[in-house]
This record gives sequence, C-alpha cells and structure tokens, in this order.
Amino acid sequence: MTQAKNIFFGFIALSMAVAAAFQFLIVFEINDKCDDAVVDVTAPPTIAGVCLSASFLANGAWLMARRRKGETCARVALLVWSTLVLVGVVAAGATLGQIPLYPTTCPSLIFKINFETIQYISIALLVFSTVAPHGIKSKKKASLTADGAAAVPITMSGYDTASGGIVETTPLTFL
Repeated sequence: MTQAKNIFFGFIALSMAVAAAFQFLIVFEINDKCDDAVVDVTAPPTIAGVCLSASFLANGAWLMARRRKGETCARVALLVWSTLVLVGVVAAGATLGQIPLYPTTCPSLIFKINFETIQYISIALLVFSTVAPHGIKSKKKASLTADGAAAVPITMSGYDTASGGIVETTPLTFL
C-alpha cells in the first residue's frame, strides 16, 4: 500500500474516531446534569458512540479475513461493519433531532458547548468517512497464465477461445 493511501485511510479512521468521541462527549456532558430527567436523552448518543466504536473491531475482522483469504468471514465482517456504521449514523441523526429538546427535558443543563455544531461536525465526518473510501479507484487483480493468456477461457457467443482463435492477453478494464 502506498504512503498516500496509508495517510488517506488513517484520516478516514481518525474521522470515524472523532465522530464517536463527539457522541461520548455529549453523553458525558448530559449525564451529569440530567439525572432527574423524565426521558433518557443519553440513549441515542450512547448507541451512536458504541456502534461507531464497535465498527473498528468489525473493520479489523474484515481486514484480517481478507489477508487470510476467508471470503465468507470477510463478507460477514463487512455486513457487521455496515450494520454498525448505519445504526451509528441513524443514532447520530436522532441525537441531532433531540438536541432542541434538551432545555425542556433537562432544565439544569447549561450549554457550555454548542451540541448542534458538534453533532453537525460529527455527522459530516461520518458521511465523509463512509463515502470517501468508495471513491478511490482500486486496482483489479487479473488471473493470467505464464504466457499472458487469461487463466479462465473467454467465451464469446459460444466460441471457446481456449481451443484456438481469439486469445485475451490483457484483462478487461471497465473503469
């Protein structure tokens, strides 16, 4: 992996970690001051923080499964990662939606920090960290034999190229 790719994916991980940390910041700021609240306003940011933090474990499992060529494990880890990130983003949105209710549910809460700004930054980081890696062009590995022909015979309109005729020497590239 190139140095630029390492830096890019490090920034992606940092963005996700900062978004999760912002969720926990909101929980800790509210938790001390809303003990007598009728409604538990810490549930959505707690769910968001826990899911986003757990997504790092699922991402690590996916990377390990890819290295070990465990296709099924990689797919399961990717499914778990996608689910955790999706639930985390939804919970972050729920947190943003309930922030205007904080003064009503927790009258003793004094806003030292602007929760809405923190939540908008958190959601922007989450969107960036989930969308940006999919915009990178990846190199497709082609399976070729020693003489440069495709390892799997290419068929066109029922014509088997392995028996002679057309021989593909380079992999098809669509992007």
